[in-house]
Amino acid sequence: MTFQEWQGFAQSVNARANRVEAMILEDARRTCRAAGLDSNLLGIHPHNAMASFNSGHPWPEVNYSLCRKTLWLIEKSFEPHRIADRVIARAWQKHIGR
Repeated sequence: MTFQEWQGFAQSVNARANRVEAMILEDARRTCRAAGLDSNLLGIHPHNAMASFNSGHPWPEVNYSLCRKTLWLIEKSFEPHRIADRVIARAWQKHIGR
């Protein structure tokens, strides 16, 4: 495999990971809005709502089931890049024969 072929492979895998991440985050934004939260504050608003809920002060306008799903989706949005890193590392190990 030449360097250009390797570069093309790695870019292709990373591009797919970026697309999957974008789809997951868009789903998280939709879920966040449906939960009654501001999707422009995707990371902090659901977190603060859950912190308030857990301390015994739930926000009345928030659907906490959807809030939990939003936080789960945010956490899962990192997974495509973790998978891409493993795919690239495995291909590299196979290429150099280790």
